[in-house]
Amino acid sequence: MRGIVARLKKVLAREGVAGLVRSLSFHLGAAYARIVRRKWIGLSTPTSSRLANMREESRGFGYQPLFSVVLPVFNTKPRFLREALGSVLEQAYPFWELCVADDASTDPQIVRILKSYAQKDSRIKVVMRPENGHISAASNSALDLATGEFVALLDHDDVLAPHALYEVALALNQDTNLDMIYSDEDKIDQCSWRMEPAFKGAWSPEYFFSFMYIGHLLVLRRELVERVGRFRIGFEGSQDYDLALRVTALSRKVAHLPQILYHWRSHAGSVAGDLGAKPYAFEAAKKALREALEQAGLKQPEVNDTWVPGVYRTTEALSRPPKVSVLVYFFEEGDLENRLST
Repeated sequence: MRGIVARLKKVLAREGVAGLVRSLSFHLGAAYARIVRRKWIGLSTPTSSRLANMREESRGFGYQPLFSVVLPVFNTKPRFLREALGSVLEQAYPFWELCVADDASTDPQIVRILKSYAQKDSRIKVVMRPENGHISAASNSALDLATGEFVALLDHDDVLAPHALYEVALALNQDTNLDMIYSDEDKIDQCSWRMEPAFKGAWSPEYFFSFMYIGHLLVLRRELVERVGRFRIGFEGSQDYDLALRVTALSRKVAHLPQILYHWRSHAGSVAGDLGAKPYAFEAAKKALREALEQAGLKQPEVNDTWVPGVYRTTEALSRPPKVSVLVYFFEEGDLENRLST
């Protein structure tokens, strides 16, 4: 406490009352942010005893869907890759398979890590691609290994919350007709420090036509993924958005789980850390949106950028200006008074 007072006195002497107020505002705001952070992390993190109960409850579910976690890998930092793999192994819901496709990584550690994890658990399947094909091709190679009823998408440097698949399975037990499920998320930095929670809204097809707001965690019925042709080459960077747009064109049975079930890694070179890290992703998103809008029946749809990267303004080109009729009513003064009094 004495140290804080001493620092504030120095600020007062150096910057005056205005500087002191700014300093106090900053430190009070930072303290409040830490309190809020602890609160939402506490609310979104199940205790070890609760996770044990989830494991037990999972074995009693009347419906136990198998989830194929699709994980494309390319030259991931070894620590990040181990955390991603470990987050699947730690799932409270036991009915999953991890389908990993290495996209011809040049780091020999990657192959060693993947093989060692595959030896740990028979639910981990790994395929080594002979040449690099980028994320859509790698994801499709991982899908070749999938046998589950549902596909859960995981990036190679991200982390699933330990109760992620349990919550999805619970939702499916409440409604077995769901075809797409998404959850809230937050970000983690290079030290796995949690930050920037994203609390999303309910499913809105109209909003989805302007912004890939559903993000992670994203779970899709595999039958629909196969029916729409899986991930498409040429949509890298927005391949998940393109896939979800095509799936929801077939089915609007979508559910939002208002829980943080996914931790998105933020680091240099990642979109989570810098929206401009992959500019090609925005062009791919606009291309996917135009096609989706055309399929929805819009003629010559236009997709334009807004001042927020990744959020688009969609319009329909009109063949001719619409005719607008304006109806104007006139009343005699006495008639108007009579109408108002009745």
